[in-house]
Amino acid sequence: TNFRLSLPCSRSQASASNAAAPVNGEAAMEHASRGRAGDATRVSSGDGSTSSTSETSFHPVPTVMERLHALDSSFELSDGVVNDSRHDGSYRHASERQRRPLATATRPLVCIGLDDQAMCRLLHELIFETFLSADPERSGSIGETRQEIESFCDVAMGKLDLSLSRVPLAQQREADVVIIDQNLVLGSSFSVLGSDIARQLRREGFRGVIGIFTGSADIEVRRLAALEGIDFASAKHESAAVIADRIMDKLQRIAT
Repeated sequence: TNFRLSLPCSRSQASASNAAAPVNGEAAMEHASRGRAGDATRVSSGDGSTSSTSETSFHPVPTVMERLHALDSSFELSDGVVNDSRHDGSYRHASERQRRPLATATRPLVCIGLDDQAMCRLLHELIFETFLSADPERSGSIGETRQEIESFCDVAMGKLDLSLSRVPLAQQREADVVIIDQNLVLGSSFSVLGSDIARQLRREGFRGVIGIFTGSADIEVRRLAALEGIDFASAKHESAAVIADRIMDKLQRIAT
């Protein structure tokens, strides 16, 4: 079942700003990411003649929210996710939560996500950056390639960075939080369960919070949440704010 992600802005605003935006998902991302040249202007000279000049201006690097809006114009999820009206309402207080960041640690959290879908990876980053105030240099989400999926445990343990480069021993730091998609599928030849990756992380001594995301029904969410070594499970339609609250609750339990 496909659904369209609702983001924290009114549809009237979105339609106005996206009126001339590309309809293709990749083109939309490119449109959101690149600078855009200004319109040509007419300049009058002293003798009454006119000439055409062009000024070039560039937009800043897009934020996670801007990238989500770009993908939202055409991106659809297909992991058995169902639409839920709760998703829209839970985003309405995003601006208020940005003023009250949930992270209270003396050093920024390190949060790592794993998902095979671009939209879900951006949602991870939204949770990490906006709601958890995570370390922007060390936190992020991967899973676009098989190599990224197979290297995830080393990234979570701090042995590799997000680009899969080796981290010097003295600089290695285990992640505080990981979010893993339950059904990781690349084409027809590769698939792995997030719960298996979580189990491997615990075997390697991972001490942080492990969350599993799934697009399956509530009964499967409850089953995953009850598995040993998994701190929580969430349906993909749940809001970033609710998930962030759940993560902070688990972190506080660990700290005490």
